[in-house]
Amino acid sequence: SLEIRNYLAHSYFRVKAIDFEKTEGRKKMLGELELFIKKLQTMDSTIQNLVVDIGKQYGITEEMINNAVEVLQWIKKEFLKY
Repeated sequence: SLEIRNYLAHSYFRVKAIDFEKTEGRKKMLGELELFIKKLQTMDSTIQNLVVDIGKQYGITEEMINNAVEVLQWIKKEFLKY
C-alpha cells in the first residue's frame, strides 16, 4: 500500500499525462484508480483488525479506541481551526 501511495503521489499523473488528454485514457485511469481504492481499502481493513487484536492483548477495547478517536476529533475541531 505504501508503494501505491508513493506511485499516486509522485508518478501516476506524470506517467498518465497522455492518457489524461483522451476520453478513453481517462476511463482507463478511472478503472485503475478504482483498483487502487479496493486494494487500499483491503489493506486498511486488515490493519484495523490487527490493531484491534493487538489491543485486546493489552486490555484495550474497541470502545476505548472509539472514545479516544472522539476526543481527538473534538480537539482537532476546537483547537486546530484552519
